[in-house]
Amino acid sequence: MFQPIPIERSARKNIQARGKGLENCMPNRKDYQAPEAEYLLQKFEHVVSRIIRLPDEKNYGSVSELTELQSDILVILDLPER
Repeated sequence: MFQPIPIERSARKNIQARGKGLENCMPNRKDYQAPEAEYLLQKFEHVVSRIIRLPDEKNYGSVSELTELQSDILVILDLPER
């Protein structure tokens, strides 16, 4: 029997708890209730992060702005957006 990996298990549990799936995660699929890890992670492939070290030895970081879907995925995975 197929056992979902932890990222899928967490997503499905939290989707069920909130009673609403992911919108527009898959083509032609609204209220997607059982996302696979591969598709969840694929939605972040174009996110860019960078850390810059300035002469004063302080590090400054930035991450490209997330889409609504990316933010929603972080919510269902119990991950902070920052």
